[in-house]
Amino acid sequence: MSRKSARKINFSRLLSMVSVLLILGLIVKLVIDLAPLFRMVADNTANESVTIEYISSYGKRGMPVIIGLQALQVIVAFFPAAPIQAIAGVCYGMWKGLVLCMLGYLVGNVLVFWTIRQFRNTLEPLFRKKEAARKSKINLNYIKTLEHPERLSFALYLIPCIPNGIIPYLFAFSKVKMGAYLLSVLLASIPSILLCTWIGQLIAVKEYLAAAAVTILVILLTVLAFANKKRLTNLFTKGKDARAAGEITSEIVEEVAEEINPRHRKKARKE
Repeated sequence: MSRKSARKINFSRLLSMVSVLLILGLIVKLVIDLAPLFRMVADNTANESVTIEYISSYGKRGMPVIIGLQALQVIVAFFPAAPIQAIAGVCYGMWKGLVLCMLGYLVGNVLVFWTIRQFRNTLEPLFRKKEAARKSKINLNYIKTLEHPERLSFALYLIPCIPNGIIPYLFAFSKVKMGAYLLSVLLASIPSILLCTWIGQLIAVKEYLAAAAVTILVILLTVLAFANKKRLTNLFTKGKDARAAGEITSEIVEEVAEEINPRHRKKARKE
């Protein structure tokens, strides 16, 4: 190997390490800065007026707060996105709220996906160890065998009750290119974000009856989509990918059930 090639490799490694450190620093800063506000959202999901008043007081300066909260929701993984999106709709309207939340999704998914992809070789053995100890229901083999992972990530983002934050953590282990992955999740996120920001906008203009009607519609669509999750994934995946998609979806649902219900988790470990 020539000196020029060696220097180029060393420079690439140095650049990669610096990039990783910068991304990790950004994630840490995001968590530290927004943790109190994120806790406020979590503590006031039944009564969001406190959070709305706080963000609205910032005016346009509150827009980065919404983006940051949505990004942090992806990083945290198991926190629901709907409360943040409804708050975005109340504070900034349906369409502006949609753009802000999509930017938050973009930031959160890039941070998680890129970081996991950089440390994939280190993290995979840890994930396998957790899987072998039955502390995780998700089998990475199915993720890694997907020929078109972006089709499944698109389908999973359409299925309610599946935390969208868990998706970048898993698909960073697949063969999907980051651009294709980001495009799939951003496009799939539009319907759910739009409905939530619409509800927020209706609440802002005191159209409570209409907001209630849209909320009922969202609940019905949620139940319908979740009940037909296998058909939904089969709609976007074909052949071997369809079988793997069914297994991955079932495993994610079981993993979420264990996170939500500690009794279910203890029972699964005993078995």
